Amino acid sequence: SADNKNRCYENGIWTDCMTLRVLGETTLGAAANTIDVPLTADVEYLHCRIDTKGQTAAGTVFLRFNNISAAGAYQWNTYSIAAAAVVDAQDNNDTEMQLTGTDADTDPMSADIKITNFADRNKSVDWTSVISEPVNTNNNRYSGGGVYYNVATQISSVQFVTSASTFAAGSHAWCEGRDIR
Repeated sequence: SADNKNRCYENGIWTDCMTLRVLGETTLGAAANTIDVPLTADVEYLHCRIDTKGQTAAGTVFLRFNNISAAGAYQWNTYSIAAAAVVDAQDNNDTEMQLTGTDADTDPMSADIKITNFADRNKSVDWTSVISEPVNTNNNRYSGGGVYYNVATQISSVQFVTSASTFAAGSHAWCEGRDIR
């Protein structure tokens, strides 16, 4: 009762009965430049996912938190294998995190993002993403890590932004999370 939680005993250990819960989700009804996922609760661990049906023009997918796009709010490093070439890209003073390289118009893309979300610490972010290229073409794969510099509040919304186009209608993003104690 002190933690205001139900606890379950399974396989010799006590754990929270509730697992990760969906905190927000957005499906685009029409093409848009941004997929915004407002979160319904503050938690210390977030897991987010984006699945796009493609874009209206070739573009890069970026990640932002709390609608913040200020210079120096983020740093990131992305390691990619795109069209059989290995690339290591980074930025230590940016307005967002780069999740992919340039995505062709109609190619679907998906990404999984894991985020530490302590209110009084910078937020560390770890992601993997893939762009589904046509048959007989090398798929583009990205993995990376970054930091959101905010030690005052937890993340309350997540934005996925495309650089030069719009995400196709039906593209979807969601976040789930929990406190770990």
